[in-house]
Amino acid sequence: MDRMTRRRLTRQIPGPVPQQTAIRFRGLFSNDPYECMTLICLCPFFQGTIQEHECILSNGYPLGMAWRKEYRLMTEDERSRYHNALNALKRNGVYDWLSRIHLEVDKINQL
Repeated sequence: MDRMTRRRLTRQIPGPVPQQTAIRFRGLFSNDPYECMTLICLCPFFQGTIQEHECILSNGYPLGMAWRKEYRLMTEDERSRYHNALNALKRNGVYDWLSRIHLEVDKINQL
């Protein structure tokens, strides 16, 4: 996709607007799941309940961390699903929003 098309699509599909949070609480409490940095913060977004410092999902299983799989070891079906997920994030503006957040953090770190 060329730059002009990307800009036009980005303007048409606004991404989520980040809300300001005190730095010491950033990632611990949030109104947006993309700003969470702990499983306890993510728990309400998965309709889970916090029991003894653990998030229990509605199916009874605890919420856990996901494991990454090396791209070269993915099956053709897994690669297709991965590409479809990235394209969906790009279409709805979330991918660009996350990129902007990382750019801002990088600028802060370079000061």
